Amino acid sequence: MHITDQDRTVCMGESDAWLQCLQDLPLGAASTTAPEPCLPYQESFLKCAAAWRAVPGNGGKKLRGKHQGEAPSQCRQIACCYESCMQEAQLNSTQCTHIMRGFKTCVNAMFLSEYIT
Repeated sequence: MHITDQDRTVCMGESDAWLQCLQDLPLGAASTTAPEPCLPYQESFLKCAAAWRAVPGNGGKKLRGKHQGEAPSQCRQIACCYESCMQEAQLNSTQCTHIMRGFKTCVNAMFLSEYIT
């Protein structure tokens, strides 16, 4: 399926708002916040992705970066946020699970799989 530049930027506003919320959470937020404060932003992003997928021809599109194995543009900033969190947490991944969950959710919505091939 042909991926357009417009496809690559779909739901970027929702993704940016979600990212901002994830960045504002303290380290270890996954274990200390219930319900997760970023859930409304995540749901807004997922609704946007579902609406885009409902357009004829978009249902099976697997969005990813321009290069194989690269995350979709909507998810790349969340991956960078995870890297920053890992540095701040001195590589203690349990402190950053809320961001990794967000990244996997984003990739699953855009690429239709948790892992990009």
